[in-house]
Amino acid sequence: MLSFEEKNIISRLDPRTPNTVRKIGKVQLVSILAIVFILSVAHQVVGDADCYKEKQMVMRLCNDSIKIGGDYVPPTDLCRQYVSRVDMVCICHKLTSYDELVVSAIKLVHLAQDCHKPVPSRSKCGSKYLPLYKFIYI
Repeated sequence: MLSFEEKNIISRLDPRTPNTVRKIGKVQLVSILAIVFILSVAHQVVGDADCYKEKQMVMRLCNDSIKIGGDYVPPTDLCRQYVSRVDMVCICHKLTSYDELVVSAIKLVHLAQDCHKPVPSRSKCGSKYLPLYKFIYI
């Protein structure tokens, strides 16, 4: 027969005891929440850096087409080739108010359409929303 102390020790070691089950449940819950948090933060960080370089290249290679002032100029072949390989939705979304001092969001959307990489309706491009663009270019 087991003594009281031995039973007490066994009950603490037995994974089926209620306190142990609660502790394991809490640990699993905290672990799952931590993993979800880490994955969501990691995805946001990766997403933020995804198209920064591409945005800078589009701004350089397609400057004549997207600069503020004057009429829209059709893109050069080099600009077309580059735009056809990048995510224009991401670039449009990452357009900052500082970028909009030199780049027209409306012309950027027009450039994307010309290069067969249209930005979907209701997307945000810089500080503008696309339904406005649809009325301007139709």
